[in-house]
This record gives sequence, C-alpha cells and structure tokens, in this order.
Amino acid sequence: MFVRTIQSLCVTNKCLFQYNKLVVPYYIVPKFCHHEAIRQSMSDNDVGHPDSEEEKLLKIAVIGLPNVGKSTLVNQLVKRRIFAMSRKVHTTKCRARGVYIENKSQLVFLDTPGLVSEQEKQRYHLEKEFVEGGKKAVAEADSILVIHDASNNYTRYTLDEKIMTILNSFPDKDTVLVINKVDAIKKKRFLLDMARLLTNDTLRKINNEVQNVKYKPETKMALEERISQAKGYSNFSDIFMVSALEGTGISDLRNYLLSQAKPSGWLFSEEMFTDQDPVVIIEDTVRSRMLNDLPQEVPYRANVAVEYLDFEREEPLCVCLIECPSHRVERVVTGSGGSRIRRIASSAEEELRMTFKIPLKLKLVVTSKSPKSFG
Repeated sequence: MFVRTIQSLCVTNKCLFQYNKLVVPYYIVPKFCHHEAIRQSMSDNDVGHPDSEEEKLLKIAVIGLPNVGKSTLVNQLVKRRIFAMSRKVHTTKCRARGVYIENKSQLVFLDTPGLVSEQEKQRYHLEKEFVEGGKKAVAEADSILVIHDASNNYTRYTLDEKIMTILNSFPDKDTVLVINKVDAIKKKRFLLDMARLLTNDTLRKINNEVQNVKYKPETKMALEERISQAKGYSNFSDIFMVSALEGTGISDLRNYLLSQAKPSGWLFSEEMFTDQDPVVIIEDTVRSRMLNDLPQEVPYRANVAVEYLDFEREEPLCVCLIECPSHRVERVVTGSGGSRIRRIASSAEEELRMTFKIPLKLKLVVTSKSPKSFG
C-alpha cells in the first residue's frame, strides 16, 4: 500500500517486482519499505544473472520529435502498455526503461521525451529532461531508434536538426530509422522517396525497392537533385516502416533488435517490465487521458498526484488528486455533472488494468480552492 503521508509496505520476496495474492507482479519502491534489510536485499537483486554466458542484452535509445509515436511504439515492442500515450505533445516527461525478454535475450528500451529546443522548453515550461534526455539516453545505449513521422506534411522529408546533432555526436553507434504512421500514406512511392531522402539513398534495401517504381522524368530528376544535397543521415544501418498504432511492421523490428543483442548479463530480472515507479506510471496515465480529453492548455496546468495506492486489497485501489490552479479550470476538468472526469477516470482505469494486469479501481479527486468533487 502506498499513502503519500504514510509510507507502509510489506514484502516477503527479494525481487523488485513481487507477486501478490492475485499472482500479479507489482513494483515495490525501496524507499517505501520499513526495514533496511528488505531495502538492501531488493537492491542486491536489481540485476538479472550477470554471470550467465548464455544471456544477451541490447540497450536501445528511442528518440524523435514530440508526438511521433515513440511511447506507442515501445509499448508495442514490449507487448505491454508501460508508457503513457496521447494525441497531444509532451506526454512523456522523463526518461524511462521498458524491458522485453525473449528466450535468452533482453531488450531494454530507453524511452525519452520528444526532443525540444531551449526556446521550446521555456515557452512550454518544460523540464530540463526535454532538452537533454535524448542525448543522455543515446550515450547510454548500444543502438539508436530514430522515430520519424510519415504523416507530417511539413517534416516528413527532413530530419530535424536536433536529431542530426545527436546522431553526428555518436556516428559509430548502430542507428536504425523507423518511419512511423505509414498507414497515413496511401502511395508506396512516397514512402520510398521519404526513405531515400532521409538516408541520403545509402541503403541497398531501399534501392532494390526503387527499381520497381516508375517515375516521370521530371519527378525523378527533382528527387535526384534533392538526394544529392545530402541533407539526411548516411549512417543508418537499417530502416523499418511501421504503424505503431495498428501494429504493422512491429514484429520485424522486434526480431531485428533481438538479432542485434550481444552476449552480456541482463540489467533486470525476468520479472521486471519497467524501472518506473508504479506511482509515476499511474500519474502519467491519468495525465495522458487528460491530454486527450481536455482542451488546449488545461491539462498542462493541472497537477496529478497519487494519494493512495493499495495492490493487496481484494479490489486493488488507487486514488489520485488532480489539483487545478483555479476554480474555472476545476470546472472544466470536472465537466457538466462530473461527466468529463468520470470519462477520464474510466479510460485511465482501463489502460492501467492492461499495464498492471490486475483489476485496479481508480478514483480521481478534482480540487482547487473549492471543496472536492468526486468522479
């Protein structure tokens, strides 16, 4: 059980992920444990089996601009909803790891906030992690996944300078281009053109596909001229075209990453699927549902905090407080007769049940300076 003002947990095993009476894994935060011996034994077992010669490991940094589908993609790759998703930008606020294990190979995905400039950070009042998180993740990783949005008419044919800066800082790292949201593109030729421009036409995989495409002479000439300007990145080792939302192309990408894993002890025990505190997962999930349901800047101005969390009840329960800066914002979040906050609670609850694999009940309390209203 987690209560913000009363730290109380009881554990019997030594893994970071324990199993409760429902035989469902949940994460225990060391600082919330009463006994130092338990805390010590948990941190001693934070890794897998580093002495095993059979185990393989690949650490993958996932980078891209805001709202290109990084979190959705990682959720698909690890086969579990770990990272919050929404249609609005800046849903992911900090670096976090998602873990996938198949046979003896462990993939550790380092999901990062969408890359922003210092000016964008100040404009949207974002944390420092939005500017520095991508580069830190790449420095830690063995491989890089660059996620690119095929549906964006303005950026689909160019790599952002912030991404280019990071890639040029780590030219020797295995780097894969993942063109996402391909379901939005009706003509295969447009995807091939995109791939050629973004990779400076350096991948044989794409060149072989192009042989079957018929271009008008003027179109071909214009494309070749743009490619010759070399404004893409020439060191991509491979390219994948996926739709993270629909699941298209995910298996091929996952299999490729598994094939790249190198002999090494695992970073995490096989019971773990993320290094995130469940409190953070819950708060991010509620925040992402608010981003989807609330207008404009409203969700960015409200603070979400878990006040009570108990996985060991017969019906696991979580209570979140949504603190609004004003009475007006509180009314917007609550909605007519509490309709909006009930809708947010329902969708967040459904997503959290898929994440933790337990029948979690979620209650949201909306407040500002006025009396609390329940939803």
